[in-house]
Amino acid sequence: MNQNPRRILLIEDNDVIRRFLKIGLENEGYALREAGNGHQGLDMMRDWTPDLVVLDMMMPVMDGFHFLNWRNQNWPDIPVLVLTGMKQPDSEQRILNAGASAVLFKPVPLAGLLEQIKQMLPT
Repeated sequence: MNQNPRRILLIEDNDVIRRFLKIGLENEGYALREAGNGHQGLDMMRDWTPDLVVLDMMMPVMDGFHFLNWRNQNWPDIPVLVLTGMKQPDSEQRILNAGASAVLFKPVPLAGLLEQIKQMLPT
């Protein structure tokens, strides 16, 4: 077992998706914290600094765009991988312009998510 696992903050409002991703990421050896919306996520970041944030865009209380704005001002060096169901033609560019490091569109196979995370968090 890795003595110093990479830390991932998962921010996703859908309980089923969040549980699925939590199991998959923990099985890969990542240390994981989870939040149901952007506000909970930023509260967690104040006490636990992740190496990467995996972020949903469409959530109640604080959506992904507001979270990215806060992250850009406070933790600009922490990469953010966005998982989104937004399908508008300009969605990816809008999300990248807002400060995301990478964007994957739902549904995302777990293998594809893990590959993207490995690229973003080299060992």
